[in-house]
Amino acid sequence: MWSKEEAQKLLAEFERTVNAIPAGISGKTGVNRKASVKTLYDTVVNHGLKLTRKEGGGRGVGGGYILQELIKMAQQDEIDEDDIDDLEDFVSDMERFMAKKSTLNPANIVFNGVIGFKKLKGGKRKVERGKVWGHFLTPAYHAFRKEKAERNNETYDMPAPDPKWTSLKDDGSARPPLWEALFGEGGLKDLVDAFIELAEPVDLPPTPEVEVANVRRKRGNLAEVPAVRRMVEEILQDKSLYVKNTNTPVKSRLKEAFNSKTIAVTEEDMKMIGPLVFVKVDGQDVRLSEIPGYLERRSIGLNFTNIMLRELIREVLGEREKTYETPYHKEGKVKSRGLVLKAVEARKNLLKALADIDPSDKPYYDNLQDIIDACRTQDMEEYIPALELITLEMGRTLNVRVIPMVVSTPTQREDITIDISKLTPSYYMYLQSNEMNMTAPVLYAINPNIKVFRTQEELRPGGQNITPNNLMQVVRGLIA
Repeated sequence: MWSKEEAQKLLAEFERTVNAIPAGISGKTGVNRKASVKTLYDTVVNHGLKLTRKEGGGRGVGGGYILQELIKMAQQDEIDEDDIDDLEDFVSDMERFMAKKSTLNPANIVFNGVIGFKKLKGGKRKVERGKVWGHFLTPAYHAFRKEKAERNNETYDMPAPDPKWTSLKDDGSARPPLWEALFGEGGLKDLVDAFIELAEPVDLPPTPEVEVANVRRKRGNLAEVPAVRRMVEEILQDKSLYVKNTNTPVKSRLKEAFNSKTIAVTEEDMKMIGPLVFVKVDGQDVRLSEIPGYLERRSIGLNFTNIMLRELIREVLGEREKTYETPYHKEGKVKSRGLVLKAVEARKNLLKALADIDPSDKPYYDNLQDIIDACRTQDMEEYIPALELITLEMGRTLNVRVIPMVVSTPTQREDITIDISKLTPSYYMYLQSNEMNMTAPVLYAINPNIKVFRTQEELRPGGQNITPNNLMQVVRGLIA
């Protein structure tokens, strides 16, 4: 059962374990005049962070991001199903980082270094240089540096490296200290598993009445249950769940439709469902298959997280996801087929639009993508089509400026006082047509975290958000 105190103990033990691994780290200033990290734990903290902004797509990349998230989670008195989903994602991430060709696998890092060293007669030395994988500190390099220090009456006190740290082949066999800290015994991978185990329920309570079961962790063969497949097909044909005239369901509506649905089930259905879902009993999660009499039920509700729901739909549809006929497609209001559960294709189009964006506008583009990502996670997806249209028109028909709103003191406007600090972290978004004598520019204050998307005039207590439809009309008016 979850305990933040136990989670914090796991983190402390992880740090001790990692720092006890011989690391080949000096902590001294290197040839680039920058101080190296002082501990192996510091290296884990920084693992992959440089790639987060470049490749993350709104999500962190690397062990450093995972460790930061675990540290945050360890401050929580309770964890919910979304937290458990994150932990399951971290397991998958760690497996992906371990892949043979992954740039985040320390075993795959290549160095040009000393791979052979031999003392010869007459004080001569034979030094062989070449590619080495895993770590720069080969036994040959250590011997080379130690001999050089002795000749110059200097000190080289770096401990001898373990030969397994390095490999002279690009075969993923190197096991440098950072690899051990991430994937070895007691490393970050084990820490993620320990957090999942800590979140597991304990002690089977009395038998409850089962009405709704929670879907989490691995979905197994849930997508193969006939009753579940029928539910997916039925709900996806509900036009009210979609953003108007699109193939994209609104995440919050879709989740509500599934989680409020009660489905009829057979005994065979329940045999498949029971081991895969959980019910709350006295505040604890218990696997449905552990509840006596569960096979006798003939109806049940399934409670999905957004992640589990999206993956279930994809498992049910399979390749049909790309050609699925949504309600608006059947009505002829959308020409293309395919269900858009996440704006992957839209994001590809946005990336193509970068070619038209001046480098000086790149910070505004990045801020706009942050807003889009926040809208996607804060149930404000209705605004995304207009925001993506703005992105596509940056540097073409629109002059766009998106800057952080940095105000920390109350602001007086006429007879009211607005504490804009309550809106942070927020952005101002300025839009103006690049055509002369066109529609007047507009300015919006945006903070998806607290559901704020307002014109400057409405930035007051009781002010109203602009509607997604009105925002789209404004944008289309600017680019007309």
